[in-house]
Amino acid sequence: IGLGTAACAFVRNLHIFICGAAASRLIHTKLFKRTIRGTLSYFESTSSGSIVSRFSSDMNSVDLMIPGQMSALLFNSFEVLAVIITISSSSPTFLLAVALILVLLYGIKVFYIHTSRQVKRLESSSNAPIYAHFSETIQGISSIKAYSDEPRFVNDFEELVATNLKFSYYSIMCSRWLNLRSEMVAQILVLSASLVAVIQRDSLTPGWAGLIVSLALGITETFNCLLVALTNLEDQATVVERIKDMTEHAPQEGCWVSQTPPVTSWPERGV
Repeated sequence: IGLGTAACAFVRNLHIFICGAAASRLIHTKLFKRTIRGTLSYFESTSSGSIVSRFSSDMNSVDLMIPGQMSALLFNSFEVLAVIITISSSSPTFLLAVALILVLLYGIKVFYIHTSRQVKRLESSSNAPIYAHFSETIQGISSIKAYSDEPRFVNDFEELVATNLKFSYYSIMCSRWLNLRSEMVAQILVLSASLVAVIQRDSLTPGWAGLIVSLALGITETFNCLLVALTNLEDQATVVERIKDMTEHAPQEGCWVSQTPPVTSWPERGV
């Protein structure tokens, strides 16, 4: 059983990461082609930091965060489902507690996502000024040194980083808020399983009662990981949203190939 479980987990992760790499390559290729064919006015009106941010931190989320969170979501979902089915097969009344817990989790997720998604969007947006400031500083480093204006640029850079760290701190605190609530809901699940074992002690064997309680105790961390993976995937949707926005709305140049190309023998002679 252990060898079969390990083989299935390996195949699952391999499949997810292969598909993730293929999707990431497709997204990056499409983004690169749309950006490289952008008009001059587009590059003049769009900061270099925004473009660099799409190809760096946003693509990093697409490459690493989304496939990993997808794998965690599937693994934890099936583990929680297996525990619920096992306990419900011995006591169908446990499904009433499961229904209540699902309602609570849905309310927590909706409340959390509205805040977390906006904070994540602000955090990602605050990366662009950092990249733009760093790029402009490198390009004009000779003029900055000539006018001895290094302290002002250092202070500006530190202020931009501090703003980004504020949003990062808020994002981490939102995650801790979610972890606390999800653990409380998981404890309700443990309490429900324990009550089922106590109330139906006459119809349940000691082995079944011990199995129900042990499964409920072991599912607490899994429950928390499931909710975190689900909310992280929804948070990362803002990254894909920004990449899609740049891919679809970047103004494009005309076709690089002339509709009336010269003959193959051109030029036959000079001016």
